[in-house]
Amino acid sequence: MDKIVEYFKNCQVVYLASIAGDQACVRPFATPFLVDNKLIWATDVSKEVYKQLHANGKCEICAMAGGGSWIRLNGIMEICKSEELKKNVLAAVPGSEQAAANPNFAIVYLEHGTATISSFGAAPETVTF
Repeated sequence: MDKIVEYFKNCQVVYLASIAGDQACVRPFATPFLVDNKLIWATDVSKEVYKQLHANGKCEICAMAGGGSWIRLNGIMEICKSEELKKNVLAAVPGSEQAAANPNFAIVYLEHGTATISSFGAAPETVTF
């Protein structure tokens, strides 16, 4: 998991693809945080992405770093229902105190996933989590 998070530190933009019915929906997303050995993202319950992930958690995430390498993750995005995990996220993520006061604040995390780091000049490296 640490390797995945380290890779994301070299990416300026991360793209998340979710599903709305039978249509893929792609949008830029923040880089993840690692909390309690989970890849964590924050969102808002009023956003379409939250509604899509709530209806169907299957998703893919893609980002490209310098040097011609990229990472693709697929798995199931889970909506955080654990108050303990939320508390740990808020403690670990700088500046998240204001988000905690927002009733629409939500945390999602990727489960049952695979990350593949690829480049034009090397064999892909796969991590399952």
